[in-house]
Amino acid sequence: MIILQEIRFQNFLSTGNLFTKIKLNDTKTTLICGSNGSGKSTVMDAICFVLFNKPFRKINKPQLVNSITNKNMLTEIDFSVNGVPYMVRRGIKPAVFEIYCNGKFLNQSADNRDFQEILESNILKMNYKTFCQIVILGSANFTPFMQLPAAARRNIIEDLLDIQVFSVMNNLLKDKVANNKTELQELEHSISLCKKAIELNERHQKELKNKSDKIIKDKKKFSLKCMSLQNKVYKKKFHLEILKENFKDIKKILKVKKQDDLAITTFVHFRGVQRNNSKTKKNFLGYHRETFYSDFDYTKHQINISLPLFNYNNKNSLRIIPRTHKIPDKKIITKKLSSEQSGVKRFSLDHRLGLPYNPKVIVNGVDISKGERANLKTGQMIIFSAMLIHGNGSNLSKKPRFSIDFGLINKKYLKGKKNKEHSHISYEKNGKYWMPL
Repeated sequence: MIILQEIRFQNFLSTGNLFTKIKLNDTKTTLICGSNGSGKSTVMDAICFVLFNKPFRKINKPQLVNSITNKNMLTEIDFSVNGVPYMVRRGIKPAVFEIYCNGKFLNQSADNRDFQEILESNILKMNYKTFCQIVILGSANFTPFMQLPAAARRNIIEDLLDIQVFSVMNNLLKDKVANNKTELQELEHSISLCKKAIELNERHQKELKNKSDKIIKDKKKFSLKCMSLQNKVYKKKFHLEILKENFKDIKKILKVKKQDDLAITTFVHFRGVQRNNSKTKKNFLGYHRETFYSDFDYTKHQINISLPLFNYNNKNSLRIIPRTHKIPDKKIITKKLSSEQSGVKRFSLDHRLGLPYNPKVIVNGVDISKGERANLKTGQMIIFSAMLIHGNGSNLSKKPRFSIDFGLINKKYLKGKKNKEHSHISYEKNGKYWMPL
């Protein structure tokens, strides 16, 4: 509870060079009356100025100094808060702002604005607006409570009940809402980009899907059809269009600044996987990483991209084993199968479609039971390190599923290195594995 005890002021408005002192707590109720111009409002101006650095009435601060002396304006007030005595001194020409508690000067380590905030928040527990509404009432600056704006009414109630924490919570919530709006806008922009990518995919998928519906179960004819589609995908540069649409995100993942920093494989694998049965059980690649089939050091820096085309779901999608890219090659034990065991002959259709004729099977070093379906949907893609154990995309659904795979690498890893020979599946005349993007 605040109890005002005495207000003192000199050279304040029309008062002279001697202190005018007014006791405010001699009786329970103090009534100040007088004729117009006798100084009643001056008392309220002095109280407001000494506590809040602004008068009760709408008067410019320089006009508060006595126009005759034009200096040494000083106001002082004694009051107590919950029995603790305080004295505040404030003046102009020279500028003075001091607070005393129990007769001891409070060290003013902060500037005047912060020191004023300490006075209002920690000592008075109210601001100027609240003070003028519930402590000092005057026609010059009083607005009935119900006519105040909602925010002002809330501030007054919070000051009275000491529940300003709710305003703090409200401001934090507003900031959170603003941040959510910004994130929402960013998400909407991302969604718009995704929709454009999906539309592009759909245009190409219509042609591929119309042809894929005619693919018969015979494995050889199926492979021939996949080979034909693989050729068309590469020649029409479908994968390059996908890269262009999504390059903004891809360059962040690969940590490159421009497209010229990358090299791309000179081939695209068109993955067509039929429903699992005794005839089709070998038409998908088992668990592996790219270094299983390459002795080139830069292979570990390769990035794989897999893009579903259609009939792709959680019953037939690519499997990955999370965090296995961190396992060194030397800790993984593999067994190489023969061409007879794999059912894939060298330079055959299946070999050109990306199935190895001497596949390696993981024997130890990797817990393949932790494999997870990528569960991609049409219009999405998965980008992952060539060192991640992946594959085993068996098809447990009724229809064949289709996707395309290709690789990217930062050119800096190829500098001074021999470009791997890959003429059996390369679409470029030089038969090399990599070419500039």
